[in-house]
Amino acid sequence: DPYGQGSDRLRAGDRAPDAKMSLVRLETQQSVQPTTLHSFIDMVKHVIFVFTSSTAGLEHVGEQLKAVVPDYVDSGLASLAIILPKAAEGSAPIPSAVAELAKGGQLRLLIDEDAEARRVYDPSLTDEEAAYVGVRPDSVIGAFTREMAGVRKYFGILKAGGSRH
Repeated sequence: DPYGQGSDRLRAGDRAPDAKMSLVRLETQQSVQPTTLHSFIDMVKHVIFVFTSSTAGLEHVGEQLKAVVPDYVDSGLASLAIILPKAAEGSAPIPSAVAELAKGGQLRLLIDEDAEARRVYDPSLTDEEAAYVGVRPDSVIGAFTREMAGVRKYFGILKAGGSRH
């Protein structure tokens, strides 16, 4: 449930926890600079954090993200960051759709060095699954979902002025 009904787990409406990360150099898929999740939250736009279990699941994610870049990223509504587990560092190559977006500055690739983000966000992923977390400019989670359709629904509600009808 992307809108957090009846759950003790982190969901929409909760304050987005911070976690230590490392930026990834696309060419080598190696960690290059320490950072935090909160450093990607700004007071003007949303951020969509995409958790994946491995680089194997990125092909599908990349195509989904590529489809929403014009509406969310290019328009200035949101930024994108993919959060990979430490095991993905230097493993299978980054799929071309994700690499294109990263090279174009439309998304950032992060490594969850100590699995800190996975502990606090608890996306509970299996192979090739993804979790999408939309964080508002005030650092509150707006959507927490397994499908890009949940993120689209969230932004659709925002564009409609908060009305679900």
